[in-house]
Amino acid sequence: MIRHPPEDRVPPVAKKSGGKTRRPRIINYQQAPVGFFRRWTKRIFRPPVVIALVFLTTIILGVLGYYWYVFSKRIDLLLSGEVYTRSAGIYAAPKQLFMGENLSADDLVSYLKRVGYVDKAAQADNARGRYSVKGESVEVEPSAEMTVDGQRLFPSLRVQFARGGKAIAAINDLQGGARYDKAQLEPELISAVTGQERAKRKVVGFKDLPKHLIDAITTTEDRS
Repeated sequence: MIRHPPEDRVPPVAKKSGGKTRRPRIINYQQAPVGFFRRWTKRIFRPPVVIALVFLTTIILGVLGYYWYVFSKRIDLLLSGEVYTRSAGIYAAPKQLFMGENLSADDLVSYLKRVGYVDKAAQADNARGRYSVKGESVEVEPSAEMTVDGQRLFPSLRVQFARGGKAIAAINDLQGGARYDKAQLEPELISAVTGQERAKRKVVGFKDLPKHLIDAITTTEDRS
């Protein structure tokens, strides 16, 4: 290795002695050893190492971001009041409606009540299905739980009955106005179980409680 001379060094000047030119001494220089920090800096910041570090960092940040999104969504659900595990349900087949079917408006309303629908004007949980009777027609709005990947499984319908209300005269989409020859309604829940003990449980919202029960609970709390 050749060691370079210092920058401020002045090379020796040849001197004459007895009419002869005296050559300067030749000095060999060696390169100074590279420090420990500088050696490792060169090793770390090589292109292959930098690419590998960027790749690993991207994977780690992606995994952390995914779990942050999942657990933050769960925490938001808990804070919003959904503290119970959703139950596993056994359902019957969806109710089929056909044009000209011998079905009265009262029978349709009775079925909707068994499924869990409530009158649109009644005070109840917003997630429940709604129905409303308007003259010779019944409007059906499915519950918010009947969705998969953000899409509703059952459309909102307006079922028009013939005079006398004993047969279906028309089935229309409540939002787009499209006309159907047949349509499906939400199935009736046969049984539901919750938890590892497979216990039957039904979550009842505060708005679904009868008014006299709410008054009784409030009075008891005030007395205590």
